[in-house]
Amino acid sequence: MTNQHNRPADNPIKVVHLSHTNFGGAGKAAYRLHQALCLSGVDSTMIVLNRKGDDPTVRAIPHGKVEGTIDCPMLYPPNVAYSQRVWTYWCEKIYSYPNRHKAIEIFTDDYSEVELHCAREIQEADIINLHWVPGLINWHNAATAFRGKKVVWTMHDMNPFTGGCHYAGSCTNFLRECGSCPMLGSQDPADISHEGWQAKMAGYRQLDLHPVAPSRWLAATASESSLLSPFPVRVIPNGFPTGVFRPFARRDEVRRGYGVPEGAKVVLFGAENLANERKGFIYLLEALRGLSGENLVLAVFGMLQEELRNQLNLPIINLGYVEEEETLAALYSMADVFAIPSIEDNLPNTVVEAMLCGVPVVGFDVGGIPDMVLHRETGFVAPARDVKALADGIRWTLFHPEAQGMGEKARQRAFATYSLEAQAAHYSALYRELMSPAEALSSGAAAPVAPPPPAGSAPTLSAPSVGSTALAASTGSTKVPPQPPRLSVVIPSYNYARYLEPCLDSILSQGYPNLELLVLDGGSSDGTVDILKRYEKHISFWRSHKDAGQYAAIEEGLNRSTGEIMTWLNADDKFHPGSFDAVSRIFAAAPEVEWLMGRPNSFDENGVQKHVLTFLPMNSRAKYLADEEFIQQEGVFWRRSLWQRSGAYIDGTLPLAADLELWARFFRSARLFSVDLLLAGFRDHPLQKSKDKAGYTAEADRVLARERELFAAEKAPFNPPAPLPILVRGDEVIL
Repeated sequence: MTNQHNRPADNPIKVVHLSHTNFGGAGKAAYRLHQALCLSGVDSTMIVLNRKGDDPTVRAIPHGKVEGTIDCPMLYPPNVAYSQRVWTYWCEKIYSYPNRHKAIEIFTDDYSEVELHCAREIQEADIINLHWVPGLINWHNAATAFRGKKVVWTMHDMNPFTGGCHYAGSCTNFLRECGSCPMLGSQDPADISHEGWQAKMAGYRQLDLHPVAPSRWLAATASESSLLSPFPVRVIPNGFPTGVFRPFARRDEVRRGYGVPEGAKVVLFGAENLANERKGFIYLLEALRGLSGENLVLAVFGMLQEELRNQLNLPIINLGYVEEEETLAALYSMADVFAIPSIEDNLPNTVVEAMLCGVPVVGFDVGGIPDMVLHRETGFVAPARDVKALADGIRWTLFHPEAQGMGEKARQRAFATYSLEAQAAHYSALYRELMSPAEALSSGAAAPVAPPPPAGSAPTLSAPSVGSTALAASTGSTKVPPQPPRLSVVIPSYNYARYLEPCLDSILSQGYPNLELLVLDGGSSDGTVDILKRYEKHISFWRSHKDAGQYAAIEEGLNRSTGEIMTWLNADDKFHPGSFDAVSRIFAAAPEVEWLMGRPNSFDENGVQKHVLTFLPMNSRAKYLADEEFIQQEGVFWRRSLWQRSGAYIDGTLPLAADLELWARFFRSARLFSVDLLLAGFRDHPLQKSKDKAGYTAEADRVLARERELFAAEKAPFNPPAPLPILVRGDEVIL
């Protein structure tokens, strides 16, 4: 295998995803990530026990004795019988505990007849990305198969840090060593849950393990567990196909096709098994009984038992099990509200799918649901198990005047936060960071962060605690970290509607929890205002009227802002994933850094990465005044104190080179630090003002000539050498 620290550029990192299936809840989420990574250029393969579809990048690993090295086949192998036998084995284990909790869904140990070390795909992989893996993983064998490899584990439930259960309910034995499992109704400290805990502990000690949680709740819980507390847990939300899940144009036609009465409000609920106590269908039924006077219809997809159907005196549309995503999107679109009464859940696919289809969501304040649903903005979040509050939330969402337009806001939030492109970018950055710090630096890899928490809530896992010059990764119990510094981003815009939405998405998809976004538009007539209205809940301030031009708008925005860290980005440009998190950690770790710049780079007209500068400019004041180095405005961040000390203005007499003049003033009192990361890039397109090379050069020459005169006249000119570049390696800042 190629040495991971000296990988040639034309030899991409090889990633193998291991999942029980490529369908179903967790399997579908894993497959979506795999597809998104393939589309983004990652060398990704998926290995499963049972496979659907004809995707040649998804292969099924055989069970039983294997001789030598094998290539996992793409045809359906005879693994169905094996899976059924393993499930029967697990069920028999549960049944041996007569006092088991009725809510226990399944309990899995590490029994597996799969010889992972024989698979060529695993042998040749650099990174193993685990998903939902019961039946695939025996921890003793896995330690052999994964030796020398980075192991990323995308957790889809609690099983990676319990002795066998997948949701622990009120049990906290996973904080210790499991045993005496209340889910099993066991009082034996050495029961099968403790055996499962021991097997995992022995295996984990031999792995280079990097857990990833889709929700803050799962990350916080995992970080407190005895099994995963030694490993920093990252938060990367799941991605969803935003082109598939979208508002359906023929909504009324779908409603008529399913017999929805004219004028009725449709409450939609879905789960694989509606009788699953954790999914909370009984709470929804009770809440709907309190709304019996309203003109409501309940639509459900999944397995609906007859005894549940008979508990409600409302029309019920039983849609059955729905697998086709396009059909599911149409069903979401016919609903007026989606209900998610789960009493324990990670990041349910159904919530984001409904939101992408323009449907507000009502659910309990549990698990990852409050990550996704903003209370009274994109839905309604009720206290856990509070049936009256759930009923009030459904009523408010359906009938209150303030709830008008909530579905569109739900789609905007889901589109900005849960795209497959953003998820793939975060995982790609993580892979590069794990394989080689140098590769991570040149590609902009920074620790991914979670989406912003609901308004008024405290962030759970936003940024690690800060030291003077280094940020150490947390390896103990999760603590609520301090709020990161406020970051103000100003966007000047004029008739750039075609580029504005990708620009805003590059900002909002950062998930930075203390963001102040200001958009100053010069009175556009091309649809810009419609975009700003759609996004206005995420924008701290925006206006659209004729102004004195780009730099006047930037100055207005910067002086309206309140953030400790400041930057601007033109509406046709984009930030790179993870840049806000990296910049905030640098400023927090190093008080001596007053302004910084990233590695210069550009996108083509379609927003695809076009060029990355092969060297990192090492700007000093002397080099800058001698016109030996340049600063790319996209990716420059500074402290408010420097802005104020430098006059707090943009020189409006320079329509092309006002940024260069501002940097000259910054240089009078502060060193510029270069950061070996991609922070932001400019988009190369025909309408750019910077196409006027001659005009820009003339302005720049005037600015630099004036600044050289000032420099020569200074009695004690500020002219220290350029500092060494700042390196960001994972959670560590190195000056």
